Amino acid sequence: MGIGGCAVDEIVLSPAEFIDAWAAHEREAARLALAASRLDSRGEWAADGSVSMAAWLRNQCRMSNRDANALVHRGRFLD
Repeated sequence: MGIGGCAVDEIVLSPAEFIDAWAAHEREAARLALAASRLDSRGEWAADGSVSMAAWLRNQCRMSNRDANALVHRGRFLD
């Protein structure tokens, strides 16, 4: 078994399919960044004792410090 339940051999995309998949990935990343920004502004992340949105992302989503801070920053920028 490979990634996402697919055999690695099945993960072959044409150039056009790759571009479409990357665009979908970027749209979803932007949606998640905006959601993180809105969650940050409501402060709901503090319910579990976290001291910041980035700390909550590190603990709950197993993100690195760098990735958590980048997501928070991107979300604020997009919002």
